[in-house]
Amino acid sequence: MIIRDNHVLITLNLPDGQKTAIEGEWRHISDADRLLDRIEMLQYAIYEQYQEYRAIIPARWAR
Repeated sequence: MIIRDNHVLITLNLPDGQKTAIEGEWRHISDADRLLDRIEMLQYAIYEQYQEYRAIIPARWAR
């Protein structure tokens, strides 16, 4: 994960060897509660977008 100002770039190393990057603007990343909320949103998005990997993605990442 790379954080520059309010921009975050996270590289996902998927089981098939594909390296997909997710980029977003995260405001208030210094606030631990808000950062946790943003991370949970990212986990939900990963779970929904990469359905073929649901067997190895933690079930708690589902909404």
